[in-house]
Amino acid sequence: MKRNMKRLLALTLSMMLMILSASCGASDAQSGQSGSDSSAEEAKKDVSISIMINQTWNKPSMEALAEEYEAQNPGVTIDYQVIPDNEFGQLLKSKIASKEVPEIVMDNYQSLAKSVSMADTFVDMKDREWYPKLINKDQILLDGGAYVLPINGSGDPFGMIYNTDVYEQYGIEIPTTYEEFLAACETLKSNGVTPIVLTGKDDWTIGMWTVTMFPNVMYGVENGWDDLNTGKMKFSEVQGFKDALDVLNELVAKGYVNDDFLACTYDMGQQMISEGQAAMTLQGSWFINECTSKYPDAKFSMYPFPFKEDPKFASGQYSGFHVFKDSKNVEEALKFIDFVAQPENMTKICADWNYIPPFTECTNELPYWIEEYMANYMEKGEMPIEEMAITCAVECGYLTTLTIDMLAGGQTSEEVLQNWDAKFAELATSRKLPGWE
Repeated sequence: MKRNMKRLLALTLSMMLMILSASCGASDAQSGQSGSDSSAEEAKKDVSISIMINQTWNKPSMEALAEEYEAQNPGVTIDYQVIPDNEFGQLLKSKIASKEVPEIVMDNYQSLAKSVSMADTFVDMKDREWYPKLINKDQILLDGGAYVLPINGSGDPFGMIYNTDVYEQYGIEIPTTYEEFLAACETLKSNGVTPIVLTGKDDWTIGMWTVTMFPNVMYGVENGWDDLNTGKMKFSEVQGFKDALDVLNELVAKGYVNDDFLACTYDMGQQMISEGQAAMTLQGSWFINECTSKYPDAKFSMYPFPFKEDPKFASGQYSGFHVFKDSKNVEEALKFIDFVAQPENMTKICADWNYIPPFTECTNELPYWIEEYMANYMEKGEMPIEEMAITCAVECGYLTTLTIDMLAGGQTSEEVLQNWDAKFAELATSRKLPGWE
């Protein structure tokens, strides 16, 4: 509200100045060049930095940092363009194609690199003062450039997130095999609890299952992703991919997911699990952070989804701020990025996400579920594997669309993989990726 009032006052002032200018035209003419120079100088002071961000990522720290920056830099406005999650990806593609871009976009780094040339689209920021201080500065290098200010020092783990009170109430122990997992689901269902929440209204959440399961299928397969990415092997030729999709079909067929999964939103799913109406879902660890901020009495933990033998957590991408080369106010945008990179400001962002910070100067206390994850898995050598958005050479959104259609009964698992093969070839060929020239 405060920022809306500021913009309204600014607009009112602008109209008053226009009226005053019209009434004093003769005086302006007499003042000659000096008046023109003064107007030009005033125009330079008014700068708008637009930041495109999806709805889920619009955390409280974003608005607070914008207001602080505006207060320190009179004449500069930070304009957040908050986009619904299910519209963000397509809108971003359209803006990039038309070159009608904001100054900054907040998104997943590796996913962006699958859809555009980073060097042609974004500003290389490795010459900024904060870059050498990053703990993951080498990991964000792409073709020699660093095109992001990351807000996390490591990728989030993806796995089965569950309400610990619900598991304890019905005597469910962490399942380590698919048979044990199905038995747990049956126990929950028989007691009137929805075992698994699917939130298909926000389609990216269905994609979490495939980007976690598919890398598990290829784990340990020599040259697996290289062969898929270069066209030497098709997705439809990998039996494990079909098996993974059939697992999703089976969970739906057995009634282990919510009946309204195609209409259920991400927020609705969080409420169901937090309040104990449902037990679990496959998500990234940020899901727990968001739930506990809304439902502080709820308790959560996570484990690798045991749809196959020796399952692994998948690990998410680096996320952060990217500056468009073609935007109107690149230098002003970079100044805002430098402001965000200050340790005290990055600490605020990481606190919203409960991320491991990208700078050692940040002092963030890790939440209990991350400490449990590290103690139960990482410190025992159970390291996560890279999720599909990192391992796959093209952007995976269309695979999500196909998967949702499959769950709705529109196609079989075999057809999903065949259609994905065709889309993969189209995307890889259009970008002239190795093997597809």
